[in-house]
Amino acid sequence: MQITEFEGDGFVMGLTFCHTICDGLGAAQFLNAIGEFARKVNPLTVTPVWHRDFLPPPQLPTPATLPPPNFTLPDYHLVQANIDIPLDDCITRLKDEFMKESLKHCSTFEIVAAALWRNRTQAVCGLGSESRTMKLVFFANCRPLVAPPLPKGFYGNCFFPVTISTSSETLVRASIVEVCCVKRVILNRGDNF
Repeated sequence: MQITEFEGDGFVMGLTFCHTICDGLGAAQFLNAIGEFARKVNPLTVTPVWHRDFLPPPQLPTPATLPPPNFTLPDYHLVQANIDIPLDDCITRLKDEFMKESLKHCSTFEIVAAALWRNRTQAVCGLGSESRTMKLVFFANCRPLVAPPLPKGFYGNCFFPVTISTSSETLVRASIVEVCCVKRVILNRGDNF
């Protein structure tokens, strides 16, 4: 963490986290606690809980069963792409379009992820090239799924990777709203296509 004070009353805080300590929700809880310390709140609204022994440790395979690492990098010929997603007008408009097409709510994250997935695919694959499988990987909060529930104030890791796959042809030709719909269908079915 680094805090820089400006002349006058202002300051800025820079912060990096390692996922061996906490996830995004744990980091947010930490930042809220720092704000409460600065305002002299006592006791804190949420008391931090370490509780690393809450879940049993994962069973790791023995080293003899691990496949040898593959360090071959794919031969990508990348094309520069400028992606401009205005925060207010564009995202709100895309959310409205998604609502009209699917009659369901769409988050800002879904819109931004769809735009990045589609635009990266266009940059990597281009129009008219051979179709290939493109993956979108992100991490999702699984705190509501843990039974028994995590204790209030737990700031460790509790997320799982989500991988969605579809063809580059689908992504290149689809609108951002259509990409959100494809992503939603895959997530709801629980499989990839």
